[in-house]
Amino acid sequence: MTDRGVPSNSEIVEGITPALKPAGTTVVAFLKVIAPDIAGAPPVPPVGAGSVQNVIKRFTDEVLYDRMTPQAAADAFKKEVEGMLATARK
Repeated sequence: MTDRGVPSNSEIVEGITPALKPAGTTVVAFLKVIAPDIAGAPPVPPVGAGSVQNVIKRFTDEVLYDRMTPQAAADAFKKEVEGMLATARK
């Protein structure tokens, strides 16, 4: 029953635990022990957030290779990201 993982619903876990094989009960017991240490999932990043990392890298490279000044790169970065955000809101 746990070949594809342990259900996240605690009521379901309690219901299936008596029918689990020994390996499954070991997994359920382990998850109960570590439950206080497990944090919630991080929030979903906004649409287009992954693309911003590519823009940061590109402008960082431009500055590091002396093709742009830091100020020019910052201005261009800000303009490009604002455009990306405006497009994502549509």
